[in-house]
Amino acid sequence: MKSSNIKYVPALDHLRGFAALLVMAFHCVGMMGFKEHYARTPDAAGTLSTNSVWLSWFFEGHTAVALFMVLSGFLFTFGCMGREIHSGKFLWNRFVRTYPLYLLLVFTGISAHSSGFSFDAFLQTICGLANTKGAVSAGNFTMLSWAVAVEWQFYVLFPFLLILLNRFGTKPLRGIIWVAIILRLLVFFEGGDIHAVAYGSIIGRIDQFLIGMLLAVWYKRNAESKAPWELVMLGTLVAISATLYGYHKLGGIRSGHIHQVFWPTFEGLLWALFIRSYIDSARQLPKFLDQLFSKFGELSYSMYLTHSIVISIFVRHEFFVHFGFDVLTDTLLNLACFILPLTTAISILTYNFIEKPFLALRVKYHVGNEPSPDNWDHRLAEVVKRDNEVSTAKRSLETDPNELLA
Repeated sequence: MKSSNIKYVPALDHLRGFAALLVMAFHCVGMMGFKEHYARTPDAAGTLSTNSVWLSWFFEGHTAVALFMVLSGFLFTFGCMGREIHSGKFLWNRFVRTYPLYLLLVFTGISAHSSGFSFDAFLQTICGLANTKGAVSAGNFTMLSWAVAVEWQFYVLFPFLLILLNRFGTKPLRGIIWVAIILRLLVFFEGGDIHAVAYGSIIGRIDQFLIGMLLAVWYKRNAESKAPWELVMLGTLVAISATLYGYHKLGGIRSGHIHQVFWPTFEGLLWALFIRSYIDSARQLPKFLDQLFSKFGELSYSMYLTHSIVISIFVRHEFFVHFGFDVLTDTLLNLACFILPLTTAISILTYNFIEKPFLALRVKYHVGNEPSPDNWDHRLAEVVKRDNEVSTAKRSLETDPNELLA
């Protein structure tokens, strides 16, 4: 997505498109595949599972949400590190980017499922708290509103996190990650719903946003690295596959196991490494693939918010073509032949006539003029220097406690 505030990196659009497709496959398997396997609509009484490492991508495809979160933290920091931003203008840009389509689906859902409507729930949903109990529940029109809410909670925090990064380096961000892990540990041992906290709240997802921010700093410092990024990317994909398989065998996102405390952080780190390796590897793609992947990235927000509606209609009306393979293969073929083309067509319309007109209302939110490369390098050097000074002082105090009395 091109912006006047952030340098356009096509590889990031590729990854947004990939994340949207992965979420779509996950919901297709979980909704349509479930219906075919159990002959009933999806519920908590039955689950689908696999013994294949590679197929675990489809059964635990919710991991694409983590990819979205890390990308958000990376992208904003990539464009804003070392600079001051106008918080109000930043939030305005996020509003016109995310809310037109979001509100359209909320109002449509309320109209279609009006029996449970309440004004309090409506206010909660449009004020960035759709991920908490009591928000509007309007079928698949609001099924993914929780993720938009978590994103918005990060948007509100980002200007403050950027100030911390610019003034004190990466240490505060790393510290907040540890605080979030400790809070999740407290939730687990206190007997709270660790799934709800780790998966659907800012306490669970803040790690991934912050890891994205730290990735942007690392990338700026090492942008010219000559590492074999193609091999790193392949190795990271293998590691993600093995990790998702292990996570699947531990019970997945609803297990309530203590691994849920640490999963958001570990998941975010894996995706950060993949993003870094893909940015360089994507430069080798043929032009037509670059353009195709970028187009899916452009449509990713519309695809993310609308695909579950399409899938639910297919499930409700029992439209499922049997190709003669096993349930999973037939489900994925239905996805490729019917769900994906229809969702893409709808997303082209919603992007061009709902999202795109509002994108023209975005404004520049950086304070002052665009810094020269020299100024950027200077600000980056200041951040690196602060990190080094903190580390040096810490080592000095550890070796000579008398320094405290100086």
